[in-house]
Amino acid sequence: FGITKELYDILNKDNYNIFVNLACKAFQLLRQYNEEFINFTCLAFSYVCDYKTVRSHILKQLRMSESEQKAKNWLKNTLIKAPTSVQTQIKNKIHKFATR
Repeated sequence: FGITKELYDILNKDNYNIFVNLACKAFQLLRQYNEEFINFTCLAFSYVCDYKTVRSHILKQLRMSESEQKAKNWLKNTLIKAPTSVQTQIKNKIHKFATR
């Protein structure tokens, strides 16, 4: 995830935990209303991608093949680890270099 250490520092630990919980709630809502979300996204990107590609991608990203609890735990753990993740730090450095 593209969560920077700077964002974590600005929010501080307590606010970052609130952010993680809100992100998990939003993720659960997207999962709950995945058909509506897919239909909207297909409409918005109809000139770029076909319906099957968009649908498949969204279902995968929302982890719809997993239980709600398992998907929520994955997101929560990923967000908690993101600010200190080496992978995130590398991505952020590449992004900063590429956008100069």
